[in-house]
Amino acid sequence: MDGIAGSDRFKLVAVFLMPFLLLFSFLIEVSFADIVVLKDGSKIKGLVVDEFKDRIILSTITGEKTIMKSNMKSVMYDNEEDFLIQKAENYEKSYRYVKAYNIYEKILELNPHCEKASERLYCLRNYLENSARRDLTKDIQKKNNPLSATKEQSSLEQLTETFGIVLDGNGEYVYVKDVNGAASKKLKVNDRIISVWGEKTSYTDAEVVARLFTSFGEVKFRIERVIFPIFPKKDNLFALYQKIIGAELKLCEKGILINNLVLGGCFDKNGVCEGDLLASINKKSTRYMGMSEITDAITSNKG
Repeated sequence: MDGIAGSDRFKLVAVFLMPFLLLFSFLIEVSFADIVVLKDGSKIKGLVVDEFKDRIILSTITGEKTIMKSNMKSVMYDNEEDFLIQKAENYEKSYRYVKAYNIYEKILELNPHCEKASERLYCLRNYLENSARRDLTKDIQKKNNPLSATKEQSSLEQLTETFGIVLDGNGEYVYVKDVNGAASKKLKVNDRIISVWGEKTSYTDAEVVARLFTSFGEVKFRIERVIFPIFPKKDNLFALYQKIIGAELKLCEKGILINNLVLGGCFDKNGVCEGDLLASINKKSTRYMGMSEITDAITSNKG
């Protein structure tokens, strides 16, 4: 992972939509109405554009700010949906899953298209419905093999045994270190795990991420993959960006959508599907980039 990140070659980072992987979406707003209250009493106004286990990313009029949760007292969301999501997440952290489930249901009544609420609701429903069965299975296993309780596998070991996926972390990202079996048809070494069941995984320990994979039976997660396009020869100075990446790009609410994929093109060869998102170009996020800036960034690197 670090080897790819440190390369001087032109890089495109795509976020993938697969049968068992979901789309990584961006929140794009024009107003700055959220307020972060720090422990010293000061307030910062902006828009929460990303949230992780230990920090949030706040977009302000002077640019993005990373604020550690250890320095925060609270966040006052202008949007009711965001406020309810935060409330549901707090219930989950205290293992009050039924209360969290009820709030996610309420969010979907307000906005049936809320991906976060939909994913977490499905996840919690599956967990609650199968919890009694899991407990019964563990009791039977302990009775049949009393020593099994002392030989319990770690979540990382379970993930490798069940899915053939080996995870590792570098502090900021948890990534695929190795992959075997059926998962190797979709995943590649160095793919970054962005979220599992709607829960962001950046700045999280690999064992914790593996536990998210193995706790709910089936799993839906998002990945991010670095791609190196093959550019036209120097004498082809006017090649369109579509020819370089083998797809069209479309600006939508979720971000930069990959559309009209060309079979055999760069994106297709790297496992990208229509409906995936272009996350960054040469380490620069596309969150605030317009289409002209994106296409210029792609075509200016050719040759």
